[in-house]
Amino acid sequence: MEVTESGLQEMFAAVLPLLDERQRRLLAGAQARALGHGGIGMVARTAGMSRTTVSAALAEVREGPAPSGRVRAPGAGRPSLISRDPELLERLDALVEPGSRGDPMCPLRWTSKSTSHLAQALTGHFDANHARLARSMLVRLNLVEQAMAELDGVIADACRPWQHQIELLQTIPGVGPKVAEVFIAETGGDMSRFPTAAHLAAWAGLAPAMKESAGRQSPAGKRYGNKWLTAMLVEAAGSVGRMHGKNYLAAQHARLSTDPTSPFVRLASAFRRTPKSVVVLRSVGLSETFADRVDNTLLENPTDYFSALADLFHLPLPHYSASDRDQLWRRVWSQYEDFLGRQREEDARED
Repeated sequence: MEVTESGLQEMFAAVLPLLDERQRRLLAGAQARALGHGGIGMVARTAGMSRTTVSAALAEVREGPAPSGRVRAPGAGRPSLISRDPELLERLDALVEPGSRGDPMCPLRWTSKSTSHLAQALTGHFDANHARLARSMLVRLNLVEQAMAELDGVIADACRPWQHQIELLQTIPGVGPKVAEVFIAETGGDMSRFPTAAHLAAWAGLAPAMKESAGRQSPAGKRYGNKWLTAMLVEAAGSVGRMHGKNYLAAQHARLSTDPTSPFVRLASAFRRTPKSVVVLRSVGLSETFADRVDNTLLENPTDYFSALADLFHLPLPHYSASDRDQLWRRVWSQYEDFLGRQREEDARED
């Protein structure tokens, strides 16, 4: 009997939610082994697993997994507190002893102290070694602060000839004395060497790098620039983002950080390139770019949303239960509603 991807997908959707992590892994490995050549890719697509996970599961099946009550291999998870702090049991025993009851040789100890009080007492453990380290760090911090104060005075004296330019720079939202001083120090205060603001942004390393071949331009990753000026301008931009619409730049930041179509927004997204088009799903906005047009569609209900994931992007999400799907849909739709709300507020302010 021929095994089809649709049949495998239905089988995984029905069985995987009932298994634990190890059982799901072994089932995927056994199915990939039974399919033979190309089985890893088919199982990865239909079960919603990565090829790496299916390959590891196949190796585990070939080795012949021994019956075990464990779901993960020994050593997985966080290390125990005792392995990180060997004296923990001694300190805990010292705290419990005054209020303990029962046979001291019995592994079961009764105490009148609550676990929350014991945890708080252990968290506040501070001995002489801790005091010495804290005293040493405070001394070094004091020396650093004194050196920084002295250096600030030297920088202020050196920037005195450009005091007017520094004051003008501070009229830009997000630019304070430190940012303005770094800007003058790195550029020299002479803007004639930059034909446009775009040239200055490129020199600072804040414009995306582009490469051109045969008359066609394509992005080339991050542009190299003045790292000192880049760091300060990024810090200034971050402070503008925390102004919450108090000026034009803050309003632009809010729009770019909330619009589902913006590439800067962290949303549940999917991307697929076909021979005829490029399909992108961001939040509930679906766009398909062809050579001569762009089709945009708003997925207004969960049925259309999950159908697009399964049909267009081959993401059926078989391991998602009904509650998981409902939670995902509520999240992406709330992001879209938040964007619409902010857009209405901006339109109201403009009117």
